[in-house]
Amino acid sequence: GTVAAVESGSRLAVGKSLVPEKVPECHCERPAGAWQSRNFFSVQDFSKDAGRNQNNSTYFMGLPELVKPEEKKKHYITAKNVAIFCAASVLGGFALLAGKKQILKTDFGKNILKYRNDFIDKYFKVPLEVGEDDMNNFTQKIRKTDFKNLAQRYSDIVIENKDDILNNGIYSFNKLDKLVKIPFTKIEVPLIEVVKTALVPFKLIKDLALIPYKFVSSIVLAAAKVSKTEAGAKITKFIEGSKKPSDDLAMLSTAYQNYQRKGKNLNDIEFKKYMENTIRAAFNKSNSGLDNSKLGRMTKDLVSMVTLYFVVLDDYILSLKQTKNQETAAQKGRERFVQNIMRMAVQLSLMDVFNDIFRIQYNNSLAGALHIAFWNTIATDIVTRKLVGKTITPMSKEKQEAHAKKAENGIAGKYHEFIKKLAI
Repeated sequence: GTVAAVESGSRLAVGKSLVPEKVPECHCERPAGAWQSRNFFSVQDFSKDAGRNQNNSTYFMGLPELVKPEEKKKHYITAKNVAIFCAASVLGGFALLAGKKQILKTDFGKNILKYRNDFIDKYFKVPLEVGEDDMNNFTQKIRKTDFKNLAQRYSDIVIENKDDILNNGIYSFNKLDKLVKIPFTKIEVPLIEVVKTALVPFKLIKDLALIPYKFVSSIVLAAAKVSKTEAGAKITKFIEGSKKPSDDLAMLSTAYQNYQRKGKNLNDIEFKKYMENTIRAAFNKSNSGLDNSKLGRMTKDLVSMVTLYFVVLDDYILSLKQTKNQETAAQKGRERFVQNIMRMAVQLSLMDVFNDIFRIQYNNSLAGALHIAFWNTIATDIVTRKLVGKTITPMSKEKQEAHAKKAENGIAGKYHEFIKKLAI
């Protein structure tokens, strides 16, 4: 609401319209009947056009050329079709979520989930075993900082789960992600997330189809959490699922792994700074109970949806002023609508990919999070322009023509042709 009000106010302040404009009607007289005249008879027209070889044209006689009015084109992108797509996406998204939950309750679903988890544990996870003395040193070192409550929470988690995780003086925690280094760097990322990048094209299609559902479910989830009611708790459980019993152990094992990699050999001052940049991120919750990263993403997505209308409107008005043709202007607006929807889908997909691959760096520092966001934005723009057939570098006219010709061939050509037809 705030974004819409700010956008509306800023447009009114500079004299911009909030709604699509129309070409001013011409009140000049025109020949009556089903046929329309392109221009009226005049001596100048006769002198200018009589010598031209225009077969079957009334211009040769110096008379108005009669043109049969074109039939009204049918457009794919209309308010009705967009509303139908949004409704289908929202209903389909919630139906898929409910269906998935029902399948996982069956023996078939439980077996599939077990095979999946066993496969991931075998190839993409490593065990974390910690001695009692090492764990005590870890919590004692935290107590020397401003995070005494955090140290106590870790100790409580160990005590509560001691019978399950302690064996012969060794704590066996949940298996952690197997890490691999990016070539020519020291950056470590989860192996499973690197492998999952092969599924990005399929994820893009899914995200494109579920954009309306994701917005609606995010709003519903936020409202349910803020309400603090029994109904809100049920809605939260339906959308997010129940909290797993091992969540606390996973949090502790991840914190210890980070400590072992980066904080174990730091002095007290350095360790305190390390705690501020890493361990505090494990409790990245806002007062509403929402994860701040998810809340930030939801806010960004909602802002994109609100501004989408104004971006399309600006393209429509600019084209209308240049061409004085309402149909051409409407097509430009539809083209921009398609481009921005594609951009939002790509952004949703790549944001998840970047955040999952670089989640260690994302959670370790604000600088790391900003760095990831920077490269995510660049990748989003590059992929989006490629998907709509646009270049990513300046080109001469000849190169642009060659690029356009190349884009017309193969699967990419069929895809670009589909995008163009979608906007017609």
